[in-house]
Amino acid sequence: MELILFTNSVKSKSEIPEIIDLFEHGLQILHVKKNKWTRSKMKAYLKLIPREYRDRIVLHNHYDLSRSMNLRGIHIGKRQQQKRLRLGLQLLFLQLVKPKMKISTSFFNIQELLNAKDQYDYVFLKPVFDRHGNRTFSSLFNKRQLQSALEKSKNRVFALGGTNIERIEVAEECGFKGVGLQNAYWEVREKRTDFFKELLAECANPRKSDNGMSITKVQIDL
Repeated sequence: MELILFTNSVKSKSEIPEIIDLFEHGLQILHVKKNKWTRSKMKAYLKLIPREYRDRIVLHNHYDLSRSMNLRGIHIGKRQQQKRLRLGLQLLFLQLVKPKMKISTSFFNIQELLNAKDQYDYVFLKPVFDRHGNRTFSSLFNKRQLQSALEKSKNRVFALGGTNIERIEVAEECGFKGVGLQNAYWEVREKRTDFFKELLAECANPRKSDNGMSITKVQIDL
């Protein structure tokens, strides 16, 4: 199982030092999702991250920075998908100047996932889990349905929405290649580095969590 983290949805002065610390402790992919940021603000933010880690960063907007700052790639969100012509031209240019650029996207139901004509480096399916904790899965999915769909999908699929350390094992049983987390990580108030190590260990060897940690359930805000 692979682990992908999303940047904090709340502005924090300590975010950049924490991100660098995460990279130093083994984070391989970070999605930078700052939808309301200007291009200049995003560029300034990225410049604070050492060059040796920038090839682990995926942008959700201001795609041209992925080329100029030698980032890992881009994520095509729902908003970008609605502007098909502009998106198509951007992708054509970026793939010409940076052919090894990674591209991901998100799907919101099984039909979208299975009907996808394009093949991506990986995709997210969301919201997979119940964010209120009343049951395991959201009302859109069940385990058998997910197992069947993930076997048929031509893309590598990551679980997103309601994901936390306790549900990594369930995601693995369904056939997901990994999980994406945001609030389930950033809402941990103390010893986040230790928690990140726990996440990596759980992804490497999915099992029922017995670490006794109390984790706040993730909100579906991605």
